[in-house]
Amino acid sequence: MLLCLDGLGQVKEKPEKNGTWIALPAVNYSPENGLGFGGATFRVFKFNRKDTISRSSQIGGLGLYTTKNQAIFSTRYQFFTYAEKFSFSGQVRYVKFPELYYGVGQDTPNSNEERVSYQFFRFTQRVLKQVVPGLFTGAEIRYFHRYDLDLTEGGLLETTQVAGYNGSKVAGMGPVFVLDKRDNINNCFRGYYLLFSAFFHGKVLGGQFQYTNYRIDFRDYFRPFKSRDDIIAFQFLGNFIEGTAPFRQLSLFGGNSIMRGYYFGRFRDQHLLAAQVEYRMPLFWKIGAAGFIGYGNVLNRLDEFRLQDLKPSFGGGLRLKVDDKERLNLRIDMGFGEDTSGFYISVAEAF
Repeated sequence: MLLCLDGLGQVKEKPEKNGTWIALPAVNYSPENGLGFGGATFRVFKFNRKDTISRSSQIGGLGLYTTKNQAIFSTRYQFFTYAEKFSFSGQVRYVKFPELYYGVGQDTPNSNEERVSYQFFRFTQRVLKQVVPGLFTGAEIRYFHRYDLDLTEGGLLETTQVAGYNGSKVAGMGPVFVLDKRDNINNCFRGYYLLFSAFFHGKVLGGQFQYTNYRIDFRDYFRPFKSRDDIIAFQFLGNFIEGTAPFRQLSLFGGNSIMRGYYFGRFRDQHLLAAQVEYRMPLFWKIGAAGFIGYGNVLNRLDEFRLQDLKPSFGGGLRLKVDDKERLNLRIDMGFGEDTSGFYISVAEAF
């Protein structure tokens, strides 16, 4: 399906294993979706085994199909060339699946909940060039197409007719700057990460909507004890929309990486501000544990920001190390928010 790298570099009589494929079953059930089944896979590797400078590349895939003919197929990757002179990352994703919509804003009630089905295709490709070790600059192109929407008759989307309510085609591109001093992209022990991007979406690129999306992502990691592998990890995330974006491309709140415990997209608006801190520690054998707490919210205008309006996220979980060399973990988390909770199983840390 993907890349075969066994022939790269010098051939040895007993070649060293280059990366590990992780495979997980994916099963779920709900009255709306029926029984869903499939699998996920993940691999960490290096293109050249002699490269002691680059961090490992990674690629993952997900396939899920339900008894009601709903599906998700996705692949995501990040590749580093020799000595990290270039970095390539992106995603190809197809979705035929429903999601829950509650409206736009930070105070939408649970009673707004409605089910929206559609088909969705997503493609992103980012190319970065190393300026100096750890500092990268480049660009990303992106294309999102949402079609065949099945709306609730007389429901919130149909009556409010927000941007993209009957489908959307979005095309954009823009610069990306990354300062990445992490020792490991999947389970960092020390270092920091800073990303700034600005994507310009417009009709001249083939889309239907004109808007700009700015994003800031800062992360910091350190070990509080020299004799242990305990980690304190911190993240601040800001996502800002200027212009008219379709409702699914607004700043979305929740998910399995930040503001865990909230349904992804439970709240949405022009801007998102969120921060979280997580404590990770080994327990025994290959088992570890983590606890996290975060605060965040969505905003229509930045001058609306109020500390008292921030929504909490907290929880914890277990870690199972599936690759000692790459420090790759299977992550199992339970998150809680305001009158809500979420259960997550994934490969690699949340951030």
